[in-house]
Amino acid sequence: MPTLRPPPAPHASADIELDDAAIIAGNNLLRRSQLKITYYLLFVAAVFLGPSLLLWGLGSPAASKSLTMWPLQAILVVLYPFLVKWAATRRALQYFKSWPAAQRYHNVSWTEEGIHVSTPDSQALYRWESLKAWAEDATVFAFILPAPLYVAIPKNCLSDEQIISLRNCVETSSLKKAVLFPI
Repeated sequence: MPTLRPPPAPHASADIELDDAAIIAGNNLLRRSQLKITYYLLFVAAVFLGPSLLLWGLGSPAASKSLTMWPLQAILVVLYPFLVKWAATRRALQYFKSWPAAQRYHNVSWTEEGIHVSTPDSQALYRWESLKAWAEDATVFAFILPAPLYVAIPKNCLSDEQIISLRNCVETSSLKKAVLFPI
């Protein structure tokens, strides 16, 4: 005889509407979880040492003058994270605005199985073990999928009890918290 699951507690579900602010916040958490400090340090080393080693390896007399490029290289290294943030945010907003289904109300519920997202047209279950990580900031919870995608749940659509319930559910699951790049 099949067993029926009890319905989720009333505070374990919420109706949400995604807006630009939630998409931007979720995208920032996704981007910050994907950028790793080791990759950034390798980028810094490549920017500073690459041209010098290339010119020196070619035996160019300009190799000694490559030190004059360091201010330009330093500007590139500092601007790089901000350029990545700008481009990723712009791309995420374009994708969000081109997808009409994302701009409707969603019902989101959470159980010990995972996150259930339903719209009038579709339903999806994201199991805790299939998610890569989770992160939160002041405005949104972001559940990061293995692909460069995420499920955003804006905190302004949740009551204080729902925020506590969601946080407790996530912390008791096997899902790990994302390590975020500082910028």
